[in-house]
Formats: sequence, C-alpha cells, structure tokens
Amino acid sequence: MSDATALRQALDQLALDFPDLKGCVLVEISTGMVWHASGGNDNIAILSEAASDYWRLCARLEQPFAELGALQACVFLHKHGRITMLQCGHDMFLLSLSIHLAPVDWAAWQRRTQAIAQMVNEL
Repeated sequence: MSDATALRQALDQLALDFPDLKGCVLVEISTGMVWHASGGNDNIAILSEAASDYWRLCARLEQPFAELGALQACVFLHKHGRITMLQCGHDMFLLSLSIHLAPVDWAAWQRRTQAIAQMVNEL
C-alpha cells in the first residue's frame, strides 16, 4: 500500500470513527487545494477551499498575535455548524465539520490527527 493510500484510509477512518463529524478534509495551506475529503457532507471540499482563506488570513495577521506563538488551530462557529482546523503536517491543515456543540471527543480527535500529521510529513 502506498503512503498516499494509507493517508487517505486514515482520514476516511477518522471520519467513520467520529460520527458527530460531518466531514474531514486534508487541505494544502498555501494553495487551498483539497488533498482528500471524507465524510457525509457533499459540499465539504468547497467549504474546505473557502476555509483555507480563514487560515491564510490568520497567518497574514500573525504579528499582533506573536506573543501567543504560532497558530495551531482555528475554530469558527457558525449558526448551523462548527469548522475546526488544525495544523496537520508541513503546509497542511485538517478541517473537520461538525454540528455546533456536537459531543465530539476533541482530545481523541487531536491524538488521531497527530498520527495523520506524521503521515503527511513522511510523504
């Protein structure tokens, strides 16, 4: 099995193992290109490409926040959902879409995303 196939399978499994997530997407930060999308939301790739602008905006505005350190994650709460983005390897972030206040085990999610980040860095 190729490393890219294993990475896609890990992302698919993440979406399956966390049923309160409506989708998980691996996105290249610099381009906004979706590498792989998993989950049940048909618009997740489009949402992810748009959300990459959120991430790049935060990066452009990093100077006022310098005392807080490098950006690690962003959470955007909308009326009908939550977008959670986490740095996931070099020049990548992982986006998860969930219903606002869904009982997602975010600590377990983060442990899983760390393993995915390692896979990204090994590509």
